[in-house]
Parts: sequence; C-alpha cells; structure tokens
Amino acid sequence: MLVSLPFQLILDDLQWADSASLDVLRYILADIKGSSCIYIVGSYRSDQVPKDHAIFRLMDDLKKFNIPLSKVHLDGMDIEDVNNIISDALGIFPRICKPLSELVLRKTEGNPLFVLECLRSLVDRDLLQYSIRERRWIWDTDQISADAIADNVGEFLSIKMMLLPETAQQALKILSCLGTTINSEVVKTLMLVPKYSSLQKELNRAVDDGFMEKNDQTSSYRFVHDKVREAAYGLI
Repeated sequence: MLVSLPFQLILDDLQWADSASLDVLRYILADIKGSSCIYIVGSYRSDQVPKDHAIFRLMDDLKKFNIPLSKVHLDGMDIEDVNNIISDALGIFPRICKPLSELVLRKTEGNPLFVLECLRSLVDRDLLQYSIRERRWIWDTDQISADAIADNVGEFLSIKMMLLPETAQQALKILSCLGTTINSEVVKTLMLVPKYSSLQKELNRAVDDGFMEKNDQTSSYRFVHDKVREAAYGLI
C-alpha cells in the first residue's frame, strides 16, 4: 500500500467484528509496516469479548509483526469528574452538589452516559427540582439514595423507553433496525405506509426525549449513543 498523505482510521465497537473483518485489518496493517502516515484507532467493550475473541489474536499478530501497538483501558469517571459534570449541568458550586454526585456515582459507577441519563431521570421524577425561591436546583439525598435504579445503562434505557406511549416505542423499534443514522428520505418513504404515517412526529419526540439528535445539514437523524439504539432494538 502506497501512502502519500497522513490518514487516520477509527473503528468503533470491534467487539462485534468477525474474524474475516479483522483479517482485512491485519493485512492492511502488515502491508504498511514502518509507515508513519497512517494511524488506526480501534475500540471495543472489554466486558463483551470472550478470551478467545479474534481481536486478541489480531493484537498478538501485530506484536509478532513488530507493528507499534498501544492499548488504553478506559475506566468509569471518578467522583471529581462526575462532580464537575453535575456542577456544570446544574450551575452550582462543586462543594454544594458533591453529596448528589456521590449518590449518582454509586448508582452509575461513573459511566458517562449513565450519569447523564440518571440526572434526566431524577428531574423527570421530581427528585431533582429547580427551586424558584432558592434560585438553584435542590434535592433530597435520602429519597435519591432509597430510589431503585437499573443495574446498567442498557436496562435503564429500556425501562425508560417502556414508559413511552406505544406509538413512540414502535417508532424507536423501527428506527433501531435502520442503523445508527437514519436518512430523512427513508423516513418519508416509510410514512407512505399508513401504519407508519406518524413516524415523523414520533421521531421528533425521540429527539425531544434525548434518544436521538437531528443533523440539520444532512437532514438525517442518529441515535445519541449506540447503547440507546441497542435498548430500542431490545424492545422488539
């Protein structure tokens, strides 16, 4: 392979890659051995790959080929990170919201997506409220501490989706089958089918509820996180 310009390739969710796909990646990396013009980043969820997964054989082969390889393990956020996020979101001093941050950290184990969804859930259920009298967000730590919450973000999102109207759930199920990003033309085509005529309305609701986001430049929609799409697909 001849490389004349710097090139970066980012591959996400390699835990879903099959052996054939990883073989292609192996051939590419072996072919450019010694080149400084290409940089490949791959990510996978360590809790979703068995010990005999092909990705580990790929990494072993790269070491044998003397291809530079760095492995970075990402843990959940610590209390300082969570406290900074919550302080910024609520617009209050970190020292004031730290008790709340400690509760959120304990329930979410520092998963960034889970932290944000947990905050939204607390607001939706009035466990976190804005006080006009005090001019800031207030909460009851005892109530939040006693509040039951799902064990992981996937289960948490599934429960949240099941509380939506049936039409909204149906729309999320359909959209989850179309991939992470959905073109507006596909939505228009589906709306020609009578039972999907309200799909645009439900899609807008999904955006308002924080499950999806719209790209105005490309007129497309995408799930805000692959875990959100997984949760929607899991409802089928």
